[in-house]
Amino acid sequence: MMFLLLIYQRMASSSSRSIYTALSKRLNILEDTHTESCETLQTNIEFIDDIEEHNPEHQLAELSQSAVCKTVFRENSAIELEISMLRNCVSLAKRAMTGRNDAKFRKLLDILDEFKIRENEPTLKFIIFTEFVETQNYLNENLQNLGYTTALINGGLSLEEKTKEKLNFQNSAQILISTDAGGEGINLQFCRIMINYDLPWNPMRLEQRIAELIVLGRIMM
Repeated sequence: MMFLLLIYQRMASSSSRSIYTALSKRLNILEDTHTESCETLQTNIEFIDDIEEHNPEHQLAELSQSAVCKTVFRENSAIELEISMLRNCVSLAKRAMTGRNDAKFRKLLDILDEFKIRENEPTLKFIIFTEFVETQNYLNENLQNLGYTTALINGGLSLEEKTKEKLNFQNSAQILISTDAGGEGINLQFCRIMINYDLPWNPMRLEQRIAELIVLGRIMM
C-alpha cells in the first residue's frame, strides 16, 4: 500500500489528469470488488497494462497512469471507506484539470511565451520532459488546442517510431514532449531549451536530461 501511495503522490505532482485517471480506475475496481463476497484477506497489487520498459525505474515512471492496484479486504467497511474517499479525490482532480484551474499548465505557457519573447523567435523549439504518459497526452492535447505543433517520444514506441518523431520535431514540430524512457539514445541537441514539467525523484535522471543539451552550452530551463 505504501508503494501504491508513493506512485499516487508522484502522479499528483505531475498533473491532475494523471492522478484523475489512476484514481478513477482504482475507484471502478473497488466498486466492482465491493459487490463480490470476500471470505479471506488478500492483498494483491496487479499492474494491468503493458509495462513498456525493462528497467525498473522506467517501469515506475511510465506504468503509473496505467497501473491499477486491486486490494481485497476482509471487511466491506474498509472498501466502503476508501470508495468514499476516492470519490471525493476524483471530483477534486477533475475540477483541478478543468479550464484555467490547472496552475501548473498555465505556468508552462508563461515560460513558453517568456522564452519566445526573450529570444525574439516565435518558432523557438522546446523539449518538455515528463515522467508519465498520461501527463504527456494531457500536455499534447492542450498544446495542440492552442496551436502548437508537437511530437511525442515515450518508451512505448519502437526505435523506428522514435526516430520518426525526432525527425518530425527537428523539421516541423515546435515542441517535443518526451518521457525519460523515451528520450534515451536520441540526439536532441538541435533544440535549445529544455523544460522539466516533472522533476524525477532520482537526481541521476535529471542529469541525463540535462546531458542531452549541455554539450552545446545552450539555454536550458
